[in-house]
Formats: sequence, C-alpha cells, structure tokens
Amino acid sequence: MAKSLRSKFKRKIRSIARAKKAHKEHALLEGAVARREEYEREQAAKEAEAVKNAPGSDKLESVS
Repeated sequence: MAKSLRSKFKRKIRSIARAKKAHKEHALLEGAVARREEYEREQAAKEAEAVKNAPGSDKLESVS
C-alpha cells in the first residue's frame, strides 16, 4: 500500500474527520430507523383497516 508521507497524512486526516462526524452520522441513522419503524407501523395499521373494511369481509366473518 501507499507508504509516502503525504498518503500517511491524508489517511490520518480522514481518520480524524471520521471520528468527528461519527456522532452526527449515528444520530442521522437512528432518526432514519425511527422514521422507518413509524412508517411500517402506519402501513400495518392501514393494511389492517383496509382488510377490515374490504367488501365482503362481513361474509368471511360469518363463515368462520
């Protein structure tokens, strides 16, 4: 791999930058996961409501 001083310095600086940005990135990812979970819960509720209100669903309940 690269052994020059310039390459070592760039790697060092990139490492420092990653460490500085880590907490912001973590918060961003946590927010994305929370939004995704909320979206999935909403979709599941909509799906359940759609199945409950579907035409002919009352006939299925009486058969069971």
